[in-house]
This record gives sequence, structure tokens and C-alpha cells, in this order.
Amino acid sequence: NLNVLLQKQGHSSRCQTTKRNVVHERAKFHSRSQNAGESVEEFVRALYELSENADFKDREECIRDRLVLGLITGI
Repeated sequence: NLNVLLQKQGHSSRCQTTKRNVVHERAKFHSRSQNAGESVEEFVRALYELSENADFKDREECIRDRLVLGLITGI
């Protein structure tokens, strides 16, 4: 078992599992808007990446809403 081996070597099993701060992850997601010069595809990919650790109940709906609110108008 890797945990037992690490403990024998003086390592804590805490270093294996890092719990993410969901509130922080959601704040990063909700503050993201399309950057100047960024394509819509790049923006959508960034939203998918940011939403991975946000623990949304309906990830697709959140991405859709952020996409609508975060797109630069007039492109």
C-alpha cells in the first residue's frame, strides 16, 4: 500500500489528496470572460477547464450561462 510506504518514509498521506476549495474554483469560473483576441472556441475550452473542479450540479448549464455573459460583443 502506497500510504503505508510513504508513512514509513516519513511522508504524510495528506500530500496525496489535495482537497480543492469549491468556492474559490467557482469564483474563478464566474469571473472569467472572453479575452481580447481569444476565439470563442478557446473561451469555451477555458470554461470547461475551469469548471472541472467547481462541482456544479449542472455543468453544461453553468458553461452556457458563463458563455452568454462572458462573450465580447461585436466580434
